[in-house]
Amino acid sequence: MQERLNRLYEQYGYRKFKMSRFEDYDLYAQNRDFLRQDRIITFTDADGALKALKPDITLSIMKSNGGDSEKVYYNENVCREVGGAFREILQVGVESVGQIDPYAEAEVIALAARSLEQLSPKYVLALSDVSFVGSLLDQMGLSAPVRGKVLGLVARKNVPGLCVLAERGELTGEQADGLRELGELYAPSYGLAKSNAAWEALRQLSLTAGLLESFGLEERVRLDFSLVNSMDYYNGVIFQGFLPGLHTPVLSGGRYDNL
Repeated sequence: MQERLNRLYEQYGYRKFKMSRFEDYDLYAQNRDFLRQDRIITFTDADGALKALKPDITLSIMKSNGGDSEKVYYNENVCREVGGAFREILQVGVESVGQIDPYAEAEVIALAARSLEQLSPKYVLALSDVSFVGSLLDQMGLSAPVRGKVLGLVARKNVPGLCVLAERGELTGEQADGLRELGELYAPSYGLAKSNAAWEALRQLSLTAGLLESFGLEERVRLDFSLVNSMDYYNGVIFQGFLPGLHTPVLSGGRYDNL
């Protein structure tokens, strides 16, 4: 499987990224928000430097990047806490770094789909854009606590929960209707875009969707704006991949330009 995936990525011009098993602990300490995990296995090197067993590959790729555009793929073991215990997990992925135009964005999404296809032809790739969802919530002017509740309800497609917030006066009826429509949206709809930022996000998403059609992926890639639980991590398009018989995603990715 690894060899098939490697060949796939190389066909699209990606080069293999290789790193050591260890990394400077400071890299992870300075990027806690991106890493999204608290516990990391650390040790003191012979020269006194604090090292860590790598829990992530992306940060090392960004650290080694000299500011140039590049496309890399990797298959590396990472050490992460799973179920209260540390596990060594094989992680496979690609990174496109630099100036990202709609084609480069669509190419990464296409590679995600082609990777899933190696495992099952019945895969589904769910696609969203957190910048659009964020713009929609911004224009509503919700308080931080209400915004958190709304994101949780949208992520679970909990329409009755949105109605309860409206009944309590935490949302207006119009806001609840817009959020319900968001959860039921499976194609870009400019009717919800009430700001320039939201309109631009949908325009970019429409461009990406058109490019994915040229890759022949329109049947397996589905728009799903309930993918909102990573808005502090991603800042644009996000996606998750699913396989038959599994209830959790086996693949995830998106844009994190802030990193």
